[in-house]
Amino acid sequence: MAIVARVNGTVQAGAFYGYAPVWVRVAGTAVGTVGIDNAWERAVRAIQTLAATVIIGTPTANVFMVVVDNTTANLDGNGAPGSNAGVIAAILGATGITCTVTTNVDLGTTLPV
Repeated sequence: MAIVARVNGTVQAGAFYGYAPVWVRVAGTAVGTVGIDNAWERAVRAIQTLAATVIIGTPTANVFMVVVDNTTANLDGNGAPGSNAGVIAAILGATGITCTVTTNVDLGTTLPV
C-alpha cells in the first residue's frame, strides 16, 4: 500500500512511495465507453492481467489512463521491451477495439485525457 508523502507536515504532490509508477494512456474509438460490462471496464481488466494498477483514471469516450506498478508490469507481453504489445493485444482480445498505447506520458502540469 502506498503512503502519503509529507514535507514539513504538508502533503507532497506526485510521490508514490512503494510503487514504481508507469503512466499508461490508452486511445481508441469508444475504448472509454462506460456502462455495465463496457469496453472501458473490459480494457482495465485486461491491463490488470499484465500489471498491478495503482490509479484508474476517469475515461472519456476514446481515451483513458491508468497508473501501473512497473515492478509487476509485463506491458510488452514478453515481446520487444517498450513495445506495449501485450497491452494492445490484451485490450483487443477483451474489447475487439484496436487502440494505441503510450507509456510514461509526459504529464506536464495536468493529467492528459
